[in-house]
Amino acid sequence: MISTDGNQSPNNQTVPQIKANDDEAKSLDFITKSIQDLTGFSDIELYKQAEESWSKTRSVKAGPIPTSLSNIKIREIDKDGNCLLHSVIKGLGLPISHQELRKKVVAKIDTNTPSFKQELLEYFEALPERTPFFNNNCTKEDLLEALNLNISDLDPDKEKIQRATQHYLIVIQKVGISLGGSVIETLQRLYKVNFDIRDKNFNKIQTFYNPLFNQTLTLRLRDEHYDIIERD
Repeated sequence: MISTDGNQSPNNQTVPQIKANDDEAKSLDFITKSIQDLTGFSDIELYKQAEESWSKTRSVKAGPIPTSLSNIKIREIDKDGNCLLHSVIKGLGLPISHQELRKKVVAKIDTNTPSFKQELLEYFEALPERTPFFNNNCTKEDLLEALNLNISDLDPDKEKIQRATQHYLIVIQKVGISLGGSVIETLQRLYKVNFDIRDKNFNKIQTFYNPLFNQTLTLRLRDEHYDIIERD
């Protein structure tokens, strides 16, 4: 499931120029002093060495997202229900398991974004009415009405929305459960990488683009399964 409300910016948006000033110096000083909290390494040199090692296994490319692809090869990913996470781990060279990454990214999802609200609605629309989640206090019809109001920001039943959100987050924490566009948005934000999603014929489906991020991971989505598209 791909959300249609990804972090897509106009192609003509330019990266703002950052001027060297006291604020920048303070920021660099903060980073230097806080390097272990920020990266998990005790000093900058160790972090740089690890970064260089990881970069050798990455499938990301610098620069803007291309309109067409050439000289590509497919890096196939296991079909175990965790393919998006495997793609990100292998594509970025992350030293983390798919279980750890799933837990980390689900905990960081912004549940107030339009994409998450739409994803939540689509999940509960697909649930049968006999699902134990629904009861006399919250029928499927009642919940879908609240979720539609939530998308429109029209004062929904907050208790129903909170219960539905908590249920959905618990569901997608489980290993093997497919993940949607809200997770891609969260991965983009956490790892500062753009996503270029293509179909089986390599036509563009969607991009998650931020002009401040200079890396792009290109994925092929075919029959709800992700593989990595590598470009020379």
